[in-house]
Amino acid sequence: MNIEIDQSGKVENTSVDTIIAYSNGSSKSIRIAARDKRKIQKIYRSSGKTHLYIYKTFALLIYLLIENSLLSLDSVIIDIEYPGWNFLIKDFLLQEIRKKTSGFQ
Repeated sequence: MNIEIDQSGKVENTSVDTIIAYSNGSSKSIRIAARDKRKIQKIYRSSGKTHLYIYKTFALLIYLLIENSLLSLDSVIIDIEYPGWNFLIKDFLLQEIRKKTSGFQ
């Protein structure tokens, strides 16, 4: 299965909910409330890693969206939401996938 992922309501906009979704024959979405994003952001700020909040949260949301479909996915195309940060988002996403699956490249 090939899927294309898009985001509505940027992660860094903590006044609105964020929805991460895909649709390509089948569809699925995941939502994080604005108040929960503010809580996560506060944790990152207190640890001095404010700049990672957006990319790590985005990658984790993508992971949660696709985790139950990993074995049936042929390709995952993520809409470019953060130009120049794709490598970091991909790295965070692969770290999460590797924690749950063995031998995933």
